[in-house]
Amino acid sequence: MDRKLTNVEASVVDITKKLPLADESISLAFMSNVLHGLVENDEAEGAFEEIARVTAQNGRLAVVEFKKQESPMGPPLSIRLSPDDVETLARRYGFSSESVQEVGPYHYAIILRKK
Repeated sequence: MDRKLTNVEASVVDITKKLPLADESISLAFMSNVLHGLVENDEAEGAFEEIARVTAQNGRLAVVEFKKQESPMGPPLSIRLSPDDVETLARRYGFSSESVQEVGPYHYAIILRKK
């Protein structure tokens, strides 16, 4: 269904590089099944710096990750992140947890707000 939304723009970008967005210009950033890899590759700091730079005050960051438990798919258990791990990382960049929800049997979503 085409709803002709004019206030939503999706972009595929390399979060490890400077984003083509103005400071505090977005109200919601969404990251799915990538944060564990950024942490494992020591790229999380740069990613969070950019997300914090472009997210407006009171804006949100939604992160979907694999639960920190064995499952038939996903990354090794040793690199999975719990919601507390995600919040600890994000807190350094001005975000705090707003909610955590289960998203099916293998995933959770954590919503963080920039203060």
